[in-house]
Formats: sequence, C-alpha cells, structure tokens
Amino acid sequence: MIDDGMKKSDQTWTILVTEDEDFTRSILAGILTEAGYHILEAANGREALAHIEGGGQIDLLLTDINMPVMSGIELIQILRQKLGDFPVVVLTGNQDVSIAIDAIKNGAYDFLIKDENIEETVLISIRRIMEKEAIKRQNLQLLEHMAQKNQELETTLAALKVAHKESQDSQEKMIHAEKMASLGRLVAGVAHEINTPVGIGVTAISNLLELTDAIIRSFENQTMKKSDLATFLSKVKNSCTLVMEHLMRTSDLIRSFKMVSADQTSLEKRRFNLKAYMENILISLHPKLKKTHIVVRVDCSPDIEMDSYPGALAQIVTNFIINSLMHAYTEKSEGKVDLEIRKEEENIVLVYRDDGHGIPEEHMSKIFDPFFTSKRGQGGTGLGLNIVFNTVTQKLGGTVHCESQLGKGAEFTITMPSVAPG
Repeated sequence: MIDDGMKKSDQTWTILVTEDEDFTRSILAGILTEAGYHILEAANGREALAHIEGGGQIDLLLTDINMPVMSGIELIQILRQKLGDFPVVVLTGNQDVSIAIDAIKNGAYDFLIKDENIEETVLISIRRIMEKEAIKRQNLQLLEHMAQKNQELETTLAALKVAHKESQDSQEKMIHAEKMASLGRLVAGVAHEINTPVGIGVTAISNLLELTDAIIRSFENQTMKKSDLATFLSKVKNSCTLVMEHLMRTSDLIRSFKMVSADQTSLEKRRFNLKAYMENILISLHPKLKKTHIVVRVDCSPDIEMDSYPGALAQIVTNFIINSLMHAYTEKSEGKVDLEIRKEEENIVLVYRDDGHGIPEEHMSKIFDPFFTSKRGQGGTGLGLNIVFNTVTQKLGGTVHCESQLGKGAEFTITMPSVAPG
C-alpha cells in the first residue's frame, strides 16, 4: 500500500527506469507512475543512453547494476562525463554491499536492494533525492544572487573611480565588503564540498542499519548460521571504513575552514606555526583549487612560528591564489604555484610565485592601486592586490614587492616582522 503522502510528487519529474528484467521494470514503472512521476523505460544501458542523448529531459536515472550490453556502472561513468552531477539511484539483487559502494564511488546518489520492500524504498529514496535537489537549487539561487550583488558592487566601484568622488571612509567600506564577499565564496565552496562525503556516510549508515535489523531477526528466529554472521561482520567493517574515511575528510575541511574563517573575521593577534597554518589555508581553498589544474606547493620549515595576525596572513594568501587563478591562467591550463617561507633574523620572508601569463610592464606600477583590474566586467573588482598591500604594510608592518615578465609568471616577496606590531 502506498502512503497518501507519496502518491503525488511535488513536481513532475521524468524518471528513466533501466532494468533488463521486463517484470521488474514493469513493476517499478507502475509504482512510480502511480506516485505521479513521468516514466521512460530502457532494457539496458545502451537504450538508456540513447534516451538521454536524444535530447529528452531526464531528471533522475533508476538503473540496475548487472545488465547485458552495457552495465549500470558503465552507464553512470558515461553520464558523469557527459552531464556532470546527475541524480542516479542504482538497483541490485546482490546482497554484497561492496557492489553498491562501487556504484556510489562512481557517482550514484543511492542504492536499493531488490527485495519485497522495493515498492516502499524506491519511493522514499526518490523523495529524499528530490529534497536534496531542492536544497541544491536554493544554494544555486543564493550563489547567483551573490554573483549579481558582486556585479552590482563592481559597477558601483567603477562609477566611484571614474567620478573621483570616493572618500577614504567609503573606500574602506568597499574593501571590507570585498573581504566579506571573498569569505562568502569560501563558505559556499566548503558547503558544496561537504555535501558529498556526508551523503555517502548517510547512505552507508542506512544500509548498515538494514543489515543489522536482518541479522537481529535471524538471531531471534534462531535461523542465523555462522556464515551469516561472518558475512555481516565483513559488511559492517566495509561500511564503517567507508563512513570513517568520509567523516575524517569532512572533519579536516571543517576544522581548517573554521580556523581560517574565524581568524579572518576577528583579526586577533596570536602565536601560530606557519607551516601548519599554511596547510589549513590550502585545505579551506581546496573546493576552488580542485576545479583547476593548478598545483600549490608550500616550502616552509616546520619550526617557524609567528606572533602576528593569522587572519591577515590568510587573507593575503587567499587573495594571491584567487588573483593567480583569475589572471595568470586560463580555465583549462596547467600550472604550479610555490609558496616559499623562510626566517631571516627577526623577519619572515614569504615568496609567492606562479608560472602563469605574467604581468605586462605597463601595468606593474598600478597593480596595488585600488580598483585597478584587467578583468573589468569578468568578475575582477581591482581590490585583491590592494587589500594585500594594505594588509602587509598597515596590519603586519611589512613590505611587499612584485617582479614579473610576460610569459614567465609573477613573483611577490613579502618581508614582515615575526612579531607583528600592536
């Protein structure tokens, strides 16, 4: 019996049911049609791919794993290349959880066991995915709103520069707004990065609960065999390992982001280890860096410490890296960024070096000026390097110098006291 709350979907989704067994496919199609979804059917992966390549709008793929012609795993891999992130639920009649875990690793959102409860579990799974997709759409709308606001800010800043009417007070407010916008982009990236490991953890734990219920029933009914217990323990170990790996990944990202974002917000002075803090900054920037082919390396002795403002240093390194991604490389180009840190007497010397396009000679005298950018209208506000200059000279009591040639990258050298003033 289908729950009344499950009979009609909140919106009409088109679901492609891919299953080589005609009877099972017919059952699934009937269940989903009754629930209010629009259903397309395919007998194997190749037929499913033809549906999708034919230009039809598919909102979710429900596919068996073991099929002739093209397996469910092969179909998922091809879809990931063609469509990127796409809702997929896999079906398996095999009780071996490792097969389903392999599908999850290849990009499936959820997996279901074909048993007597399939009518209930398939509807619950799809409803859960619909809710997640709704949240994702809300996040995208938020990001679009932020981008629109950033564009409005850029237009305002350009008008102020052309008119020469901005006061020192308004300029400081603009710079603060850019810092907050940068932090907002970091928040959005980290939030998106956390979704995947948390989702995998939830799926694995849900499956583990089902396995536990099954073994408890067999124990209470005195039907449990030694082989059943051995199989259960093996599956428990696999699931726990999967959950632990993804929770540790999430924990590391949250810890690093919490430290870096708190430091940037408060700008309090404290003593910290430079190498460890640089690694935290790079972890917090991972959601942005992973979309590129740029490798960032840190060369720093593990015993160098500063008594300074870590949030200011995080702002500097973040702005340098974002500046390189925006100006020094194209979207698909490969490159490397080196951060070299050393101690010279009472000073810390930080050398930031990329191997990108370089800076034209006619721009060198203006790179630290507020509102100067070569990416006007393409997301550049002209405040990134100005924030770096002001932070180094005013907050950290240091100096910053740049050397660059077209085609040979850019190098920024910051010299600052190991104990900051104030």
